[in-house]
Amino acid sequence: MDAAGLAEQITELLQLCRLLWIAIEHRDGWAAFAHWIVILLHCRARKEFFVAEPIPFRCNFMTRKVYLAGPEVFLPNAREILDRKAALAREAGLLPLSPGDLEIPHTNSKRERAAAINAVDEKMMIQADAIIANLTPFRGIAADTGTAFELGFMCASGKPVFAYTNVARDHSGRVSDLYGGAVAYDAEGRLRDPNGIAVEDFGLADNLMLHAGIERRGGVLIIGDAARDALYTDLAAFKTCLAVAVEKLR
Repeated sequence: MDAAGLAEQITELLQLCRLLWIAIEHRDGWAAFAHWIVILLHCRARKEFFVAEPIPFRCNFMTRKVYLAGPEVFLPNAREILDRKAALAREAGLLPLSPGDLEIPHTNSKRERAAAINAVDEKMMIQADAIIANLTPFRGIAADTGTAFELGFMCASGKPVFAYTNVARDHSGRVSDLYGGAVAYDAEGRLRDPNGIAVEDFGLADNLMLHAGIERRGGVLIIGDAARDALYTDLAAFKTCLAVAVEKLR
């Protein structure tokens, strides 16, 4: 074993000792201790998952990790917006985990790269304690499909879920706008589009599986109303959602 390897093992041993002490000193600390042991072992095997944000031994032991989901990764200034959101999360006392933060392993094809990105993002969601999802309509009248998947992933994982949107008009209203207002109620009181296809009409921000799924789990979906040219850069609704998440995660 070379000097670098020995130093790494000594560092890990010291980290484990510190975690053990904290587990003894804090009520309910053993579950968290076991959680960090798993992450530490995972880090040894797959260090690329911790390139941008190492395991947070420097942070408060009980710091909550929040996965920041949203379509911002596609923006031309993605790094700027993601960094702003991450900074706000840190200021609020949370540890942000965000797609685009971490190094993607080298691959030999586009299909393999897609799978690698999916794997990295799912690993971060597994490590996260909660999610804040940006459900602002993206390339259409509904939330980004990748963000919807991530929200469902966290719901299925039994973790706290929070979300926001920068569009105040509800889902059925946006469907109506899509068809130039040509939606109408049928004889049974069901709202339908010009093709006779039913339209969800619950006054929700998006598909009921998203909005109702969040609220059923005790989360919130903050409704913002940003200017059209700032739909993905206005962080007012995000800040409100972040404040609620911090309070509920205490």
